[in-house]
Amino acid sequence: MQIYLLSIILFFSFSIIFSYKKLYLFSLISMIAMTTYTLIFLNIGDISHSYRSDYITRFIGWSMSTPLLLLMLISSCKIKPSNHQIISIIMLDILMIYSGYYTLIDNENKWIYFSLSSYFFLFLIFSIYQLKPKNLLFIYLFMIWSVYPIIFALYQSNIINRYYYDISILISDFISKLGFGCLFLV
Repeated sequence: MQIYLLSIILFFSFSIIFSYKKLYLFSLISMIAMTTYTLIFLNIGDISHSYRSDYITRFIGWSMSTPLLLLMLISSCKIKPSNHQIISIIMLDILMIYSGYYTLIDNENKWIYFSLSSYFFLFLIFSIYQLKPKNLLFIYLFMIWSVYPIIFALYQSNIINRYYYDISILISDFISKLGFGCLFLV
């Protein structure tokens, strides 16, 4: 639980740094992550089943923060997307997140939902790649995001337990959100 307190402090600190640097979307992303981990620390939103558990607050936080990360990535693209393309990208992201959520609540079909979520992820990568994003930002974000399904699959297969799953996801959140934001500072 101490790691959650540290995460709350770090996300709060970075929200201030990003605000000072006028990166307001990254400040908002950090505040969403801070709120998510505060709720997890308070054990609010724990969804437990006989076969698996996680925090719904994590998925809600992702559904608010990852579209903002994608908007920042899209803003760096050489080809400016249409409104239709932006909405499609955000929808793919939300579908990816919530099909991942369904792997937790439907044990019988978890690998179908996992495959569906992976499909949305790959289609999301392809959709953004067509807009010619800045290579470093694009590679960084999607390399980090590629770790999440691996962690998820290890947890779903009982190779890692809940503790290591939570720590792995938390570290990945730090790297994806704060690291991506720091790349915009340079």
